[in-house]
Amino acid sequence: MMLCLSILFVNCLYIPFSLTQSNLSNIKQKIFCSILGFFLHYFFLTSFMWMLIMAIIQYIHFVRIFNTHISHFFIKTCIVGWIVPFIFPCFVVLFGTNGGYIGEYRCWINNQFLLYLTFVIPIAIIIIFNLILFGFILKSIFHHNTIVLSYQKNHSKLQMGAALCCFVSIGKSLFLRN
Repeated sequence: MMLCLSILFVNCLYIPFSLTQSNLSNIKQKIFCSILGFFLHYFFLTSFMWMLIMAIIQYIHFVRIFNTHISHFFIKTCIVGWIVPFIFPCFVVLFGTNGGYIGEYRCWINNQFLLYLTFVIPIAIIIIFNLILFGFILKSIFHHNTIVLSYQKNHSKLQMGAALCCFVSIGKSLFLRN
């Protein structure tokens, strides 16, 4: 649900973002450009963070079946999913030039170093963790597949197919936006 909400916000912000140019003369337009860039950056990061949380949930369900109760799980995931990504756009505003998001051609991170530090590297780390967790999930399903009886093999294959579909559809929905 939270991943869908985050992706919805990114999609709703992407249309005004694509129509807005950063070479603006009016101060209100520059403020709008900075706010739009800030929220687009924030919701991109929240989408990837919620994708990581979904991968962790799949890992808990497929690999760590027993003794996996986490107290206040929803509150903890909401803090990680909504508050941690907020740090990076704030970092851009504090250390970026000209508001951090008013670039030469569009309303996006105007410093190359900040772009890598606050956008590319966090997303790359999240994707790497997702791939590692997905590998553990597939290993668990294949290991389980060798132990079960023959009539349960089809069920394990269905679980593996469902896990693969979830992984691909979550990742695909984030990259098709561009």
